[in-house]
Amino acid sequence: MLLPNIIRSFACLFFVLALTSCGGGGGGDGGGKAGGGGGPQDNSNKIGLNTFQNSGDALSTPQGRLSAAMVNGDSSVLKAEDADMVSSQAYANYQSQLEKQNNLISRFYSGLSTKFQLIKDSYMIQPDLQNSENVFPLVVGDKGNVLASVSTVGGGRIAGYGYDILAGFDLSKNRIVGLDTTTAQQIYARQTDHQPVFKRVLAWLVYGDPARELPPTANTTGLNIAWSSLPTSTSNPVMYTTDTKQKVFQPFAVAGMKALNIGFTNLNCDPLSAPLKDCAQQAQLVVIGGIDNSKKDILPTQLDRIKEIVAAKIPILYLNSHASGGAANDYASGSYDEDFPRLKAMGFANGALPDKSNFYIFDFVSKDLSLDVMNKRADFLNSDFLNRIKSGNFREDYDWYECVSDDDCILPTDFINDIVKPLRKLKTQLDSLNTKGQNLFDPNIQNKTLQLLVLWADAYRQTITYP
Repeated sequence: MLLPNIIRSFACLFFVLALTSCGGGGGGDGGGKAGGGGGPQDNSNKIGLNTFQNSGDALSTPQGRLSAAMVNGDSSVLKAEDADMVSSQAYANYQSQLEKQNNLISRFYSGLSTKFQLIKDSYMIQPDLQNSENVFPLVVGDKGNVLASVSTVGGGRIAGYGYDILAGFDLSKNRIVGLDTTTAQQIYARQTDHQPVFKRVLAWLVYGDPARELPPTANTTGLNIAWSSLPTSTSNPVMYTTDTKQKVFQPFAVAGMKALNIGFTNLNCDPLSAPLKDCAQQAQLVVIGGIDNSKKDILPTQLDRIKEIVAAKIPILYLNSHASGGAANDYASGSYDEDFPRLKAMGFANGALPDKSNFYIFDFVSKDLSLDVMNKRADFLNSDFLNRIKSGNFREDYDWYECVSDDDCILPTDFINDIVKPLRKLKTQLDSLNTKGQNLFDPNIQNKTLQLLVLWADAYRQTITYP
């Protein structure tokens, strides 16, 4: 039976190697920055060590040294004995993040179904690693993929779904194709089980309170909604006519909002082209789709408007379908390069890799889950593993009988689940920063947990004696 300290050393060494291979490193021999990012380092926010040394005894305490290291990822100021304190702070920071995340999940789902139909023609709207403390999973499929998310970037409220879920709510038309996972036959997806959750999400967007009742259709003082960049048809009702006499037809999503028995008024303007004060600021909710590639050179203006809307804390509902093809839910399973900066501005993951199309992955939520199970699914850094690192509370009873030598070793299944899989998830996240040439310690990145874990790896590495 392995002793706890041996297991801890093995697990921590495995962890350190994973982190340092992802771009963390430099603390053990007195040099270098930690953090992801293969491109040129941004030193615009760098503060020299003399700044801290001249301020008194700032570097004489573990917390002082960590504060210095967090400025720009310079782990050379950390000592080996700081490792426990850094891991404790990483764990505490992640627990705070999980508390916010679990609170939202509870408020959205408590007492309601957690099922979510399989939509092949859909995209996975996931939290951006750079904003993981402000963006949270809303729907996590049975295969572990985030299918929809909510964002509080900029202090506002944004929700993102991977297809035009509203269009499917309209019972008078068959627009959204799903897949019956029992018979493998195509069906028209209504997301009936998810509709009550969706209404809570709308209430959270508009009021900040998922439990608040939305105005019914009969209510003449309904919500003011501005729509843009969503699939429509010339056979749909005309929503308004522009100053240049161009007819703007209602998106398919409008009928879905009506089907939810929500009272609302369509604003006669485009929130992604009109000045903020003339459109989006008049809305209680802005509903937008993906980039409309049928129109040339619209990205700069649309991106500026989205950034302005986010900064103004105007609620946004994002539905990943594209108006350019003319079909309902057009090209919802993918994204164009022009979509990426728009998604990034809202706090959602962006970029071609990893592939976020659900067309071949087939992820969905097949059954009702307890809140505990949902919270576990959304715990992507594995709170239990971080707690083991913090406390040194590693198991002693792994069965190593199939690990004969370095060349002939099958790791125990429990060890793989407890240690290896969490590390692989962490490495995948850090690799995504590296491939984009992003510096983990860039001041625009809101992911303190990962920053602390990389600094912990550098501090802990100083305690390791290599053969």
